[in-house]
Amino acid sequence: MAESVPFTSGDAEVVSLIYDGSLASSGLLQFYDYSRATYAFARLIATIEHFRRSGKVAQRINSKNYVNIIIKAPEKGSFPLDILIPIIEELIKEAPKFAHVPVGIFLKYIMHSVTRLLPKEEKKLLDLANIELEREKQRTLQTSEETKRFQELGKMIESGNVNTRLAMEMLRHAQAVSDARASDLIGNSVEFQEILKKLEEYEEREKEFAPYKSQLESIGPNKLARLTRKVRPQINEIGLPLRGSAEIVQFSIGERREKFATYNKESIKDINSRLLDASATDAELRLFAYDRDSGIGKCDVISEGIYRVSCATPIELRGELRPKILKAIDRDAVKARVRYFRNKDGGVTSLQIEDIDL
Repeated sequence: MAESVPFTSGDAEVVSLIYDGSLASSGLLQFYDYSRATYAFARLIATIEHFRRSGKVAQRINSKNYVNIIIKAPEKGSFPLDILIPIIEELIKEAPKFAHVPVGIFLKYIMHSVTRLLPKEEKKLLDLANIELEREKQRTLQTSEETKRFQELGKMIESGNVNTRLAMEMLRHAQAVSDARASDLIGNSVEFQEILKKLEEYEEREKEFAPYKSQLESIGPNKLARLTRKVRPQINEIGLPLRGSAEIVQFSIGERREKFATYNKESIKDINSRLLDASATDAELRLFAYDRDSGIGKCDVISEGIYRVSCATPIELRGELRPKILKAIDRDAVKARVRYFRNKDGGVTSLQIEDIDL
């Protein structure tokens, strides 16, 4: 006699992993890559969910910290993998404040923390800004709004820092006017749409996090750094089917599989090409630019002799740091508490600002 299901879908949140493109479009995947990817997906969800409930980063996933996850049978079409994570009605008193953040929001927050625009995507957006700026120069009459946009384009090009809102506007405008130079730059329409979709996903997630700001702030940069160091290699294994039998993998939430993050081979490789330092350090910075929407900017690390590198503020600290950063931009240098992203050789690729001493 078959065992009854321990809970129904109404008592659980659905999280899905969807492979598409190549063989996956026909509901097929290479078995070996798929088996390793599903194991990595199980470890990723268990790692994140154990942390959400306990506030501790598990060194190993075993019977002591295992989360009761049920898998649903895949369907034909692209290759989806649906799992059910039980909703805990009553958390223990010792549970961390962020344990009350819904599973879906928490998963989105962690994936958001390890994802960025690829350097080549940033370069294309800056090159597109040059085309847009040239077009604006050719206009003889401008409204005050158009003049402001002209200035924003100039700042973006000069600083080398992508303004998320302006970038989305540029991409949509280039598509609408069918500019030959923009089309040549962006390449095929698929690539064009992928960059725009990534920016839209980024913007949408930022809005979703807003109601949970105080809970997410309670995680703290040290714990978040340890957790993201743990999940990066798990994401790498989830991407194994992209070696041959799929082209993209998407994360989604809910019965309707509402997608919130899309990755290809390059973006997964980028996630694993850099690690965030486990501990923060003091540095002297010269800040050049900062995008309020994305929390990303450009700076020099004077104390390390590192020039024009990307810097970012964690979402949970962004509100607190924004006024400090805006003041710091007007200064020649400021003291800051930072955490470096490093490549596999230990070289600094970017940094995270956690505090500024004014």
